[in-house]
Amino acid sequence: MTPHRPFIAPEMRHVEGELGHWRGMIWPGETTAEEIRRAYERNLQLVLEDVAELLEHVEGRVIVTADHGELLGERLRPVPVRCYGHFPSLYVPELVEVPWVEVPSDERRRIVSELPAEEFSVDEAERTERLRALGYVG
Repeated sequence: MTPHRPFIAPEMRHVEGELGHWRGMIWPGETTAEEIRRAYERNLQLVLEDVAELLEHVEGRVIVTADHGELLGERLRPVPVRCYGHFPSLYVPELVEVPWVEVPSDERRRIVSELPAEEFSVDEAERTERLRALGYVG
């Protein structure tokens, strides 16, 4: 889920409770726009630390990307309001243009086709809860 909210860094957890919410969109509420941006940047730092650790254990070329971008106070049209977060059916460059970082490697990953070691399934209630936690289900 990171780097977008919820803000998971201990020093930034208070920001989540101070935000205003409406249908997946957030606004500063009792906090400031700058504090929202700082909380997002701190989440991003945590993600990049995990990516760096992952890169130590993965062979070959790696692509780092995201499922969507995030609004951090950009003005939308036709009504010029500042928006934070993201919500369904909003098509703006800040949300649909995602980062694409390629980490090159001289080694080539060996890929082998094989069956999974064990069967994995999730019941419908657990699947829905996971999607809700990720912000895809209301």
